[in-house]
Amino acid sequence: MNLNSYLKTTNFIKSLILPLGYYFPLNKIFTNNRNYAVLCYHRIAATDKILDKRNPLSGLEVHQEIFEKQIMFLKNKFKILSLDDLKTHIEQKNKDFAISITFDDGYLDNFNLALPILEKHNVPATIFVITRFLEKNDFMWWYFLWDNLNNQKFIFINSKKIYLKDKSDITNWYGILSKEVIELNYKSQKDYLDKVFGNNLNFNYKNLILDFDQLIDLSKNELIEIGSHTLTHAKLTTLNDEEIFEELSVSKKIIEEKIKQKVNYLAYPYGGTNEVNNKIIKIAEQAGYQMAFSTKRPFEQTNNFFDIPRINIDNNFEKKRLTSKINGFDDFLYSFKKIFV
Repeated sequence: MNLNSYLKTTNFIKSLILPLGYYFPLNKIFTNNRNYAVLCYHRIAATDKILDKRNPLSGLEVHQEIFEKQIMFLKNKFKILSLDDLKTHIEQKNKDFAISITFDDGYLDNFNLALPILEKHNVPATIFVITRFLEKNDFMWWYFLWDNLNNQKFIFINSKKIYLKDKSDITNWYGILSKEVIELNYKSQKDYLDKVFGNNLNFNYKNLILDFDQLIDLSKNELIEIGSHTLTHAKLTTLNDEEIFEELSVSKKIIEEKIKQKVNYLAYPYGGTNEVNNKIIKIAEQAGYQMAFSTKRPFEQTNNFFDIPRINIDNNFEKKRLTSKINGFDDFLYSFKKIFV
């Protein structure tokens, strides 16, 4: 199944089935009686921004109005904890169910659009930042790839010119090419995509990302914890031990020197079962973190502080669907699907 068809099919199925999890909590079964859930956001979009469902990157964005509705609902239904308090909550095996809120990558809209909502409702959150983006205008392959697929009429694959027919074709090629780019280090990603597009194309993503001054301001806010999302956002399983340690330790050191605070928490790039293994988990502990977070399903987690799963949250505010995700019904559907795929 190509990416365009997959996005349409999964969104349709989830809209029909996922709300059933509101009535059938399965988190006790699929999370070994875990007493928490960690939510993963990326970007907050202005409420009037149109999010194209055919754009895979739209899944990273939640409208500010929807985000506020989610926060209000979550605060009313669950105890929302900082990661410091969550660690204590887990250690003490508190019977109450709690959640924590995190953001990945370090987007500027976390500061401009998410923070006012968090402050309004007095809700803590952690922002995991990629340090190379803080230092300069640097290459963000996922936006570069999507932007240029939409701006070019053709691409080159193995020196063969391939014309892009329509939006569905663009979405499918994004899925194909992103799998290739993820396997490369960030210095090679631009070279690879320049060959795909047949030109050395410029980019400017500084307006999407926090700078160090904004990061320092965020760190001074009692509701906000700053964590590391590594130095370059490389797929860690493609690196050797020394390179992995550098990604984790140098990013930690850079942030600590800027904000004058300890950085205790790490979010692994990509974070699935193919990107986080026991070796990487051990190196994260050696680098001096107290907890590290993946995007694994709860039942895929290895049950320690350096492999904590998170739930990706999208631009959908339907109370039953949101609760269903936290209740573990989404994981039930995923595990059921894996039996037959």
